[in-house]
Amino acid sequence: MLKENPRHPSIRLKRIEELWSARVGQNYRVIGIDAPDGIQWIWIGSHADYDKFIA
Repeated sequence: MLKENPRHPSIRLKRIEELWSARVGQNYRVIGIDAPDGIQWIWIGSHADYDKFIA
């Protein structure tokens, strides 16, 4: 779904400074960086860990 429609509300893709953040289900988030062919995902974890990661 991300490639087809990155603005789909269920993904909640957003920019956080130089990073991208997206929702994976109810309890998980992924963090990515810009790459030549799109976004390269570099981290996945719980929402609680995500909050610590971006703080």
